[in-house]
Parts: sequence; structure tokens; C-alpha cells
Amino acid sequence: MKRVVIALVCLAAFLAGFALGRYSPLENALERYCEVVQGEMPEDIRLTIYGRYVYYIAEFWSTNTHITPEEVMAEHDTLITVGPEKLAAHWGTFQELQPAVLEQASEKQGYVSARVYYVLEVGDGQGNYEKILEVSWDKPGENVMVNGVEVENVELLCDLVAPFMTYDERGSLYLF
Repeated sequence: MKRVVIALVCLAAFLAGFALGRYSPLENALERYCEVVQGEMPEDIRLTIYGRYVYYIAEFWSTNTHITPEEVMAEHDTLITVGPEKLAAHWGTFQELQPAVLEQASEKQGYVSARVYYVLEVGDGQGNYEKILEVSWDKPGENVMVNGVEVENVELLCDLVAPFMTYDERGSLYLF
């Protein structure tokens, strides 16, 4: 009887491990985001965009290197907060972002300097917000961090925030 119980416990542990490992790190990272954007747009949602300008002294030498999202939030040159009224007009673009359109850069999560950092948060109606999407990148053509996973740069990630920025802000942050 003990052998049967032990065998069942081992089988259950094996199946649980198999089920937990069926998603890629990117799919796991975007699971909550996908749950939210596939339905109706929540009433209490906000997008916050932080940007920090980089001043180039020479072609490959800038005044800012290895900037963390925390540093961008603390010392930003651009801060834009977008509420549900403006997000509603572009909700379809947010629904296009799925794990299938992103390509993971590597299995190992690396470091991406953050000059642009944006956060999509959903609220519970009582002032508490949950981050469902965090994106940071340095400049076009380089890898991007999406919810802690390094992915290849995708234009859609810029398209999510570009409508809420002026032409000058997009140019200063190298969004085009």
C-alpha cells in the first residue's frame, strides 16, 4: 500500500512539474497582461511613461549609460500619465501585444539600459494598482525588457506609447 501511495505522489509531482513548465518565460511574464487586455478595457487603468534624454558627446559615447528603470522614474525628463479615456481609443493596439509577436532574446534574463520605461497598471477601484506590463529600452534596434524578460525589439512596443507623446518627445527619446 505504501508503494502505491509513493508512486501516486511521484506521479502527481511529475505531472505538476510538467504542467508548470509548459509555458515559456515570456508567456509566463505576460499571462496576467493577456488576461486583462483580452476582455473589456477595465475602468480603472492607467499608463505611465517615463523618459530620460541621453546627450551624445560623440557617435558612440553618451552621457548616460546603464540606466535602471528606477533611475528613469526618479530623474525623468518626460512623465506622461494616460487615463482610461485616452487609452480607450488605442485599446486595440494593446490587444495586439501577445507572446506570439515577441521573440525572446535569450533564455537568460539580461540587463537592458532604460531610457524609456512605461508601466500599464490596472486598479481595483480603491486606489490599489497592479502592474501588468513593464517595458524598458534604451534605443531602437536594441533589446527590450518586457515584464523582466529580454526580447528582440519590436515596433509594436513603441506603437503602444507613441500616440500619447508629442513629436518632439518621441524624437528626443528616439522612438522613431
